[in-house]
Amino acid sequence: MHVLVIGAGAMGILFAGYTWLAGHRHLTVLTRRLAQARAINDSGLHLKLPGEKLLHLKPQAIAAEEDDKLESQPDLSLVTVKQTQLIPVLSWIRRNINADKPVVFIMNGLGHHDYIREALPHHRVFYGVTQCGATRIGDTKAEVRGTGVTAVGSLAGGTVDSAPSFSRWREDIAPYLDVCWTNRIEQTMWKKAVINACINPLTALFQVPNGKLADFPALTQLMKQLYDELQPLIQAVWGKETPSILEEGRLWEEIIGVCHRTADNHSSTWQDIRHGRRTEIEALNGYFVKKAAQYHIDLPAHRFVRQAILALEEMKNDDER
Repeated sequence: MHVLVIGAGAMGILFAGYTWLAGHRHLTVLTRRLAQARAINDSGLHLKLPGEKLLHLKPQAIAAEEDDKLESQPDLSLVTVKQTQLIPVLSWIRRNINADKPVVFIMNGLGHHDYIREALPHHRVFYGVTQCGATRIGDTKAEVRGTGVTAVGSLAGGTVDSAPSFSRWREDIAPYLDVCWTNRIEQTMWKKAVINACINPLTALFQVPNGKLADFPALTQLMKQLYDELQPLIQAVWGKETPSILEEGRLWEEIIGVCHRTADNHSSTWQDIRHGRRTEIEALNGYFVKKAAQYHIDLPAHRFVRQAILALEEMKNDDER
């Protein structure tokens, strides 16, 4: 079975590594930059697993500009790019992957399904949300910083039986990674987005690892303000489903739990700001602000952190000119 991982950032290397560990040697990694593809083809990828074990894998790597280098149709594609890189990836998929081949988008935030639905109306698209975390160390190495459940489902009413290649991959990877099918993927996407919208911007604004948000009462209060502010929006969008999104009030406890479990980790927003990259703020707090406006709901705290992160992006880019 041919598995294609689209994106060679931290999460792309993580999923490529576990796919290799599960015995799938017909593995291709698509990179944005030609230099990274060449580096991977020269030296392979290295994934530091929990317990200090270092996994070395040798996938084929191709750059997005090398359309003719995809030697065969993938039976399963895993898209692990950030939302800021989504549009060119959709164009590449439309040109290179047959519509009958399943494509799983494992991404943070909300709103990407609108772009995907418009760009790939006939493709077999699935969505994933993962609790796994990783940090990339250069072009060819990443370190696993946390594992958890990766939930996958369809927003178009598809079932797990409609993607046998995904089912096989899930079974093969089960000893190493917990991947499950859910019929409530949209709710799962919202829950993850709420968690990220409460944690990520604050870690970037105050330049702290996740755990500090639970350690300092003032930061915890700011995080709680972001959480509380979202409840009227969730009620407006989800109605009777609201308790399932908020997990009967336990979602706040989960946010605190994430801070504790990933205490030493730096959020992706923190890392993006540090390295002068565009953040996914528009897919998190920005998405909620725009969605709330449709319901005439104001989210002042989310408006502030969105604008503050955008300001940090501008300042960082200006410093590097």
